[in-house]
Amino acid sequence: MRIPDGWVRTFEVGDEERISLFAMSFGDQNPIHHSNEKAREAGLLGAVAPGVMIGGFISATIAELIPGVRIGNLKMRFPKPLYAGSTAYVFCKLLKRSGQCAKISFEIKNGIEVVTEGSCLLLLPADVKKVA
Repeated sequence: MRIPDGWVRTFEVGDEERISLFAMSFGDQNPIHHSNEKAREAGLLGAVAPGVMIGGFISATIAELIPGVRIGNLKMRFPKPLYAGSTAYVFCKLLKRSGQCAKISFEIKNGIEVVTEGSCLLLLPADVKKVA
């Protein structure tokens, strides 16, 4: 298996109910993750995906390409909210590679705007080779 210089995966964020069920699964009580109405009262356009849901999109994008990978030093920034009903496009880019360690950067876009950006370190399984 080889790691490309860049790759992308798409996710449907789901509606207000799906986001709320996800948030409830780990005890998140923040009303902006459960109610379009409460999110609007907070100055948003509607319910937003929690950061851990967005982190899951990143993890899934990496693990689909590199099964068995271990992700560390995950850094994320959320310049814009990811709203219910959106499509999330996860773009990953290989920054550097040394042996079985790699560093990648990522961006998540809602089709237009960057809603999340960051980087992480990867501990690669033994069968992963560098792209020639």
